[in-house]
Amino acid sequence: LRMIWRELWIVCVLVYSTAAVNSGDESLTCSLTPEKAKAVAGKLAAEMARANYSVSIGRASWFLPFDGEGPENPDGTYMEFSFPRAEAPEHFCDVNGETCLPLLPTLTQSTLLGPLDAVVFLGCSPPPSRYFSLDMLVSSRWSKMIDPSLPSVDPSNINQEDYFWPGCPFGDALNNLRIPSFDWLKPLSMVQSFNKKTSSDLRAALSKHNVNAGVEFIVGTQELNSSQVFLFSTRATQNYTDALPDSFRPLARWSVPLNDTGSDIVQDYLGQDWPVLVFRKEPVDGKVPTKDMFQPELTPRSTGVSEEKELGADVTSAIKAATKDITANFNLSSTYDSQATNYLEGEMDDWAQVLTDSEYGGDYLNIRDAVYGNPDPDDDWSVQAPILKPKGVAVLTGVAHTAFGSTTYNNVGVMDPLLTYSQWVNDEQMKGCRSGEETSHVFQLFFVGYKLEGGCNDNSKHFPSGCCFEVPRPSPVYEDGEIPLLVGERSYLNPQTKTGPAFDEILPVSMSIFG
Repeated sequence: LRMIWRELWIVCVLVYSTAAVNSGDESLTCSLTPEKAKAVAGKLAAEMARANYSVSIGRASWFLPFDGEGPENPDGTYMEFSFPRAEAPEHFCDVNGETCLPLLPTLTQSTLLGPLDAVVFLGCSPPPSRYFSLDMLVSSRWSKMIDPSLPSVDPSNINQEDYFWPGCPFGDALNNLRIPSFDWLKPLSMVQSFNKKTSSDLRAALSKHNVNAGVEFIVGTQELNSSQVFLFSTRATQNYTDALPDSFRPLARWSVPLNDTGSDIVQDYLGQDWPVLVFRKEPVDGKVPTKDMFQPELTPRSTGVSEEKELGADVTSAIKAATKDITANFNLSSTYDSQATNYLEGEMDDWAQVLTDSEYGGDYLNIRDAVYGNPDPDDDWSVQAPILKPKGVAVLTGVAHTAFGSTTYNNVGVMDPLLTYSQWVNDEQMKGCRSGEETSHVFQLFFVGYKLEGGCNDNSKHFPSGCCFEVPRPSPVYEDGEIPLLVGERSYLNPQTKTGPAFDEILPVSMSIFG
């Protein structure tokens, strides 16, 4: 299943990264236009050159539509940073095929970084929304860096065993709750840096009127932890295939605009193309004092409030009530009953394992701002999944995490393994799907087979309006009109901690199927 999702991700990047973007002087949404941002970028590059930084200028573009489908951020979109491929060293794309895409022959979505380097975004924050963030991922890693006994890399014969794609973060993300004085639709500079002095130099340069041209930027800094990664600290003296550094991939997320996603304000911002800059500086003798490097500590996730303890009994009661109602009124029996899991390798702050074992999890492009509820790992997702029959009913029962106070944004959904069908519901919609009392924090959603008599409309007594979804006749690839269903859940940003909730404090959604 992971490979299917990854292939679809790459297709989306190809389609939307090659689409036309608004890079001119028109903007419905922000006082800073793309053209003015590029002018500031040029002045910032010139100012930093005086402090002996070189610069590479690329672009930042949103590349997924708000379509509510598939497993990848169904209520939002992603922004990729693209860098000039011509400035990457020889053999870079031999290793970074995931970010050196054929339809973008002059660009790459990953880059190499040294201890004094930084990535800078200059643009505008999105229209008012539920969530926005920027994170840095380890895109590729050389196998020899985790197993020195392996043979040296042969540049003329690089093979897949020489490297792997962790695709994982390695610290707290920069998000709308963590950026000081953050506001929507305002000029925004986001700095990703390992080094205190580099970050300070950038802030000082951007504060100069001759650089910012009178634009008052909100500035957020993601302090990156160099102890987790291999940096290109010997760029001046070693080739890429001798030094074997990691490559890095910035990735921004934007979810649930408060305006309709088809509105002019959202669509205009979605089409904006902003400058990104990579500043580079060579350390003396390839070394930087440890005291000059950021050493960020992870924000604790826990608040001490367990949804299992507070609401577990209510969830169990709701499942029993739905089971009794469906078996009694639709002559169906229970065929599946399981709870999603918050613990999937590669998605639970387990970077030590992801970055040192190519067979362990990883490549999910996940973020620490979230807890991801995944299908029961005992199911073989790619071959076998719980089956919804044409006259069957699937019920999702879970906690409305945002209403309870555990998150600022969450959603749940079902999909088939081949992603021919998917349906997601966010926390705003959950408010009308409470189980039991009006103040309940437990919701229930119903997914009915396409042959169930009466469907949703004629069964509103059992399946409340707005909480029932008719699953269409599945793709011919599935025999007898039966469709396998997988459940997923996203739980973003605890408002108290400003990072993702604790894994053991979020109660995952449950799925029951009747047929």
